[in-house]
Amino acid sequence: MGDRAIALLLADLRLPGACDAWMEFLESYGPVLYQAARTYTSSQDAGADCYVYICEQLAHNRFKRLLKFNPKGRASFTTWLRVVARNLCFDWHRRQSGRRRPFKSLEGLSPLELEIYRWRFAHGVPQAG
Repeated sequence: MGDRAIALLLADLRLPGACDAWMEFLESYGPVLYQAARTYTSSQDAGADCYVYICEQLAHNRFKRLLKFNPKGRASFTTWLRVVARNLCFDWHRRQSGRRRPFKSLEGLSPLELEIYRWRFAHGVPQAG
């Protein structure tokens, strides 16, 4: 899809009853979104769930996120969309399992001490002695 076609599609998404424009968007860019979802997930089922999440978020609030694309910006629409989809995949993962944070008792450790902790306790590596 060329720049003019994307501009027209985005303009159509701004109109009330943009169902046809949304369907056109999904036909054109659904594979890009699904590819991003599969890249950042471990199974087809997780990829499908993530893809649905991406689509929901892009359609949320009358396509507000999609309409933020700047046609005069440095990135092409497809490149920009891949980055947005990747970020939404990260959001989906956080919703599934939360953010990874160390225990409060480990917060004061240096990066080296944290790495030793991970190897010793998380990976079961015995202490050298």
